[in-house]
Amino acid sequence: MTDFVITMWDNSGSDPGFRSFLQAFDWPTTLDANSELMKTTNAKVLGVALILTMSFMEAAMAETVVYEGDISTAQNCDFFKRVQNKSVDRLIITSAGGSVKAGIELGLWVYRQQLTLEVRDYCFSSCANYVFPAAAKKIIRPNTVVAWHGNYHHLLDTGLWRDDVPARMQRTGESRTIARQRVLEQAQDLVKREKEFFATIGVDQYLTWIGKMPPYSAKNYYFLAPPDMARFGVRQVEAPEDYPNTDTNRYDVSIEFVRLNKD
Repeated sequence: MTDFVITMWDNSGSDPGFRSFLQAFDWPTTLDANSELMKTTNAKVLGVALILTMSFMEAAMAETVVYEGDISTAQNCDFFKRVQNKSVDRLIITSAGGSVKAGIELGLWVYRQQLTLEVRDYCFSSCANYVFPAAAKKIIRPNTVVAWHGNYHHLLDTGLWRDDVPARMQRTGESRTIARQRVLEQAQDLVKREKEFFATIGVDQYLTWIGKMPPYSAKNYYFLAPPDMARFGVRQVEAPEDYPNTDTNRYDVSIEFVRLNKD
């Protein structure tokens, strides 16, 4: 253990930032087995101190990264390349949503990194469904809205998935029967992915469509206050005190605030 501490200490001491840290506590920047510090202090204690110090240094070097625009496989690929081998502790996001699969992929990354997510301006659809609830801590900035309008579980339950059939027929030239089957298969696959995702992050996915159901019946998008988010497992949400009164008229979509009944 003594040799390990000496080696680690010497290697770390070559880093200017770590050297300054050691000097601030009047600790030597190099060690040897016969040093006074090694004689008077248990090497295991020094090892623990070194590990904690390096963790502190790593945290101090953590970066804030930004994700803007539609959530897509291509956008994710570029983003993951940018953050590769980086220590990230905060993600700033502005997104109207996008692909379900890409949203889940990004959400899982956020969840595994245990990040703070800062939302600026808006986070809609797949951003709200899969990225926002996955963060360890969520910050909603002033004049910003996180809004939902359903997910594929909701579409399958209500039969709204059928609305995608005509578009697929036009896009692919398939017959109604084949297009309907393909759309249904896709919906079932995405429902499975969503179920696994929400189980992983510990959130009740009813969060993503409760505002569309009676007695609320939001016409399009809706947003909730942090205490109502917490009822579905979305906690550690920091938002302005007047968040429910946020002006949503500047957005291109209809968004309404929904306050859930106490029961």
